[in-house]
Amino acid sequence: MPYYYGNRRICFIWPSSIPWGNVKKDGVLLGFCYGNQIEDELNFLEKGERKQVYMKTYFQKEDIHDGMLRSYLYKAAEIDKNFGN
Repeated sequence: MPYYYGNRRICFIWPSSIPWGNVKKDGVLLGFCYGNQIEDELNFLEKGERKQVYMKTYFQKEDIHDGMLRSYLYKAAEIDKNFGN
């Protein structure tokens, strides 16, 4: 499962093929390690009962909205800059 780093962990991709991940069948999860700090007025991210790591689960490639996903990745990268030296 790949994690993407800057100063700290930014995000990760977790496919349902990893059995101990509890990802819904045939889904791919995109997790934001500091998702609790991302402004999410649209409730795009799945928060569940988690306090920090928020995510989005995709079941079909048609579910991926490039512009929105890119916006959240940029937001996560900006948050990561705050952890710099």
